[in-house]
Amino acid sequence: MHDFAMGTFLYFAYGSNMLTQRLAAPNRCPSAKPVGLAYAPNHTLEFSKESRDASGKATLIKSEGAKQFGVLFAIDDGEQGALDRAEGLGNGYERNDKFSVIRADDGRETVAVTYLASRPKPDLKPYDWYLALVVAGALQHRLPQARIQQLRSVPYDDLDRNQHARDGRQDASTALRAAKFDSLTDVLSEAEA
Repeated sequence: MHDFAMGTFLYFAYGSNMLTQRLAAPNRCPSAKPVGLAYAPNHTLEFSKESRDASGKATLIKSEGAKQFGVLFAIDDGEQGALDRAEGLGNGYERNDKFSVIRADDGRETVAVTYLASRPKPDLKPYDWYLALVVAGALQHRLPQARIQQLRSVPYDDLDRNQHARDGRQDASTALRAAKFDSLTDVLSEAEA
């Protein structure tokens, strides 16, 4: 797991944490540094992790022959607990410390930490602000254009159903602005950002 530097672990982000400004926020993992693109072989992304805000969050689902791209980050070991809390470990997500991904730059297999839904529920939709974070991260790290277009075609809800969702919208807006994205509407609709 300590493939990048001593005292760090590799984390494979495939959802909203792909956006560096979200993952590296002071209340998450300020040490997080992108290492490069990778993909999870035989997995695809769904927004089927049920959230406390009454929406679907990203998870990986096994799918033979599929490739789900994401971003590898190096994070200080001391921030593992903060990442567990941000990911909701034990509240619908389980941590996989030995998740196998393939580095996009050299095709090398690497083991990383990631989080997967313990009980996926396929009939959920993400909020627009959450999907915008995922798309913004994909744009920021230059995931394949076909994958970005797939993300932009995901149906979403734009009406926050509770205070947790309203707080999430505010946090998302802060992260998007910090990453120099003007609005979530633009992130979700532009051909190029």
